[in-house]
Amino acid sequence: MKRLICILMTLALALAAFGGCVPQDDPDAPPGVQTPPDGTEKPSDDEQTPGEEDQTPSDDEQTPSEDDEQTPSDDEQEPPQEEAYEYDAVIDGVDYGTVQEIEYYSEVAGGTKHATVLLPPDAQPGERYPVLYLLHGLMCNERTWFDMCSAAQIVRNGSLFEGARKMIVVGVNSIVNADEKAPSMMSAELTEVYDKTGEEIVSVLKPYIDANYPTLTGKYDTAVAGFSMGGREALLSGFWNQDVFGYIGALSSASFNKNIVSIGVSDPVLNEFVIEPEHGGFAYILLNIGRLDFMTGGVTQRYDSMMTEAGIEHDFYTTSGGHDFSTWKDGLHTFVLNIFGAGKSAGKTNS
Repeated sequence: MKRLICILMTLALALAAFGGCVPQDDPDAPPGVQTPPDGTEKPSDDEQTPGEEDQTPSDDEQTPSEDDEQTPSDDEQEPPQEEAYEYDAVIDGVDYGTVQEIEYYSEVAGGTKHATVLLPPDAQPGERYPVLYLLHGLMCNERTWFDMCSAAQIVRNGSLFEGARKMIVVGVNSIVNADEKAPSMMSAELTEVYDKTGEEIVSVLKPYIDANYPTLTGKYDTAVAGFSMGGREALLSGFWNQDVFGYIGALSSASFNKNIVSIGVSDPVLNEFVIEPEHGGFAYILLNIGRLDFMTGGVTQRYDSMMTEAGIEHDFYTTSGGHDFSTWKDGLHTFVLNIFGAGKSAGKTNS
């Protein structure tokens, strides 16, 4: 039912000129087999293409050594040999784990909150893992990344075949109030509720996850990413809590306007991106957007320019898609290949 509600909000969001959970894939297709449309464009070599060389797994990645903790163990599956590899596909014989649904009490929300958790299927006793917090768009929830964006497949395939780190993935519910019901999109209260996401993670959810799961807890073991309104919250959570998050992924980000149903820059909650040097900066920041995205306008392009002018290292690229799941799955794939010491974040560690 929640998934159906998420899909039905497409028309409402279009009328509001802002995108949240707007699927263009077949809503009846099973999770993990929705693939981006042919012709999805990645940036060229001079456009800061994160993870491009990792798209096709090498022989070394397919047959890892026993000493490499970031690659699969002997009992894990080899990548398919007779068919094209798709990063978001369900590959025969691969265990993608089970998404756990949890609930916890939140002092920030003033009520019971819900989240989803996915552990590496081959997690070993005594091993600890970095954590990726995933944030959803408007009229979606803590399950959307797994149900509609193939997050389990993208993360697992990335670790098995493309050199990504094994990680714990947490789906966050960004409707931070007592009943997890979003205010009207025309209400200023809407952004106030969503903008508590960073506080919710840092003060309540992360401590809960760290206390109940085998996590690595350092700044460079903690990442946050989201699509649409979740992209806004990933940026706000990261820049407002630079001592906690080492990586940010903002995919088709919404604006920072207090009234989200508005055009241009109007009373933003964040006016500029500033790095706090005492916290060491970010190891990796990713911005992406579909060229057919007519719902968030030039927001992501503006953030790219703001970061460039501020001298903040980041990656930005466009896809041929729109404000849709193909763009966000592509962004997540790029992101997981470049966090927790993999890809462009190699060498960045907790001090």
